[in-house]
Amino acid sequence: MTVGEVKDRASMSTAASVKAYLGNLNGVNNEIRGLRGEYKTMAGQMASIKAMAADADDLEVVEEKKADPTKAAKLLGISDTAKLKEAMEAQADGDEKTALKLLGELAKDEKRKDKADAMLKALVKSGLL
Repeated sequence: MTVGEVKDRASMSTAASVKAYLGNLNGVNNEIRGLRGEYKTMAGQMASIKAMAADADDLEVVEEKKADPTKAAKLLGISDTAKLKEAMEAQADGDEKTALKLLGELAKDEKRKDKADAMLKALVKSGLL
């Protein structure tokens, strides 16, 4: 507030002072009404966020299965768990060619009659891959 404004207000008549007060009051009330409107929409948003959070609590969380090479080796009757783990990791990464190659080597090393693709199918069927 400047010195001039202070002098003007000090010299105001009572009627002018009341008029300025009512003008200021209306301005403040309008500002408050505007803020209330904003908060009403925010409250509506908060209600929908709470509803979404409540729905999220009801959702079932599905954990990703992790293949266990030890269980798979036991299922397939294989002693070289490390090589089987490599093959399973290759399959999980989407590299089926490498997985079949490693399983083929495993079958040869283990002197197994099973083919690599049969081993892979058995792992998938058992849910270990």
